[in-house]
Amino acid sequence: MTNRTLQLRSLKFHWRMHLALVLCVIAGSATLTGALLVGDSMRGSLRENAIARLGPYAYAMRSGRYVTKSVSDSVPNSVGALILSGSIEQADRQTRANRIQILGVDAEFWQGWPRPRVGKPSFVNLVSDLADGRGVVLNRSLADEIGTRVGDDVLIRLPRASAVPTESVLGRPDEAAVSARLTVRRIIATTGAGGFSLDPSQTAPFNVFLHIDALQRAVEREGRVNTILVRSPETQGDATAATTSLQDQLDAHLGLADLDLRLRQDPSQRYVALESERLLIEPAVETAVHAASRSNPDRIGRVFSYLANSITALDSNGETGNQIPYSIVSAIDGRVARELFGDRGAGESEDAGPLPGVGPDGIVLNQSAQRSG
Repeated sequence: MTNRTLQLRSLKFHWRMHLALVLCVIAGSATLTGALLVGDSMRGSLRENAIARLGPYAYAMRSGRYVTKSVSDSVPNSVGALILSGSIEQADRQTRANRIQILGVDAEFWQGWPRPRVGKPSFVNLVSDLADGRGVVLNRSLADEIGTRVGDDVLIRLPRASAVPTESVLGRPDEAAVSARLTVRRIIATTGAGGFSLDPSQTAPFNVFLHIDALQRAVEREGRVNTILVRSPETQGDATAATTSLQDQLDAHLGLADLDLRLRQDPSQRYVALESERLLIEPAVETAVHAASRSNPDRIGRVFSYLANSITALDSNGETGNQIPYSIVSAIDGRVARELFGDRGAGESEDAGPLPGVGPDGIVLNQSAQRSG
């Protein structure tokens, strides 16, 4: 018997097992091919959905800070907006939706989106609906979620802008949120401008549109924005070069106020202080200050001030004595100490205390604190 004859007889005898194996291979291949096709189709759909929600905008700058509107105005072909997260409640039915997107926009935001179909509200109507600052425009998905109609009142709650974290000692948890009662002037489709979102997601966004001036007043950030949207250029070029160019333009127009910083000069004490409204100066800012003053680094001193709940005096036995409530405590380095308290004694290092005889673990009280304690 030849090998060929053996193989043929084996296939004939075990034909059921071989057929099952072939069918399993076919089914497995079809499953893997289908999964790849579905996955690729899903990625493509998500990408198209995300791009459609951006509309005419190709680039966006989102910031945790509130920069001046002049920064967005300095970037060509851009629009400044105030985009916050909050919640909305139908005033009569008390139906509520959380994690909605609240957009403070002006007339320029609506330009560049596809024109509405006949019978739909034009962008001119949308701008006029928001002009007085007492009305809002909802997209259809949000209106259906809370069951509201045109003419209904809604309550919008959003976080109050604060440079100081509410959980810190200086924070105000009781003032962490702000609410406003507004009237629904129009409901637009979730597609087009009504579906605008910078966050890629499979679910339709819940959007509330206000006039930017009204939203700025509500959060007490007049003339400020936290998002800059740049429209797509007419000719597509290198995306990396375009991003670098936009970043350079932002860097050229950002000022101290945009970074929540300010300079304070005291002629009597002969110093200029760089202060932050955000409780702490970020390490990047400190590094930039040192880099800008390399020619005279000895003239820079660091100060860290904070609110202490209390300062309690201890006697030699460790027993508590008088207490000073709510005091400002400042940590200073040697350079600041020399300016405030005069020159050090000979041979004292930068880590020595600000006054002779005061070590690294000592403190210096002013006369008011001394009398209170």
